[in-house]
Amino acid sequence: MTPREIRANLVLKGIKQREIAEKADVTPGFVSMVISGYRNGEKALEVKKIIAEELGMDVDEVFDSAA
Repeated sequence: MTPREIRANLVLKGIKQREIAEKADVTPGFVSMVISGYRNGEKALEVKKIIAEELGMDVDEVFDSAA
């Protein structure tokens, strides 16, 4: 999915980036950078897993790469 598609799907499900940030103990800005592909690493993978779970999808379905 593109970053725009990820954000649109989150909005459709009523999920705010702030809520994802709270679950992962990061800032909403960090979540935004993960969605845009600007952050990688262990914490970014945790955020990706939370996003995928919230969307009811696998990480690989949402993001090109899980890392």
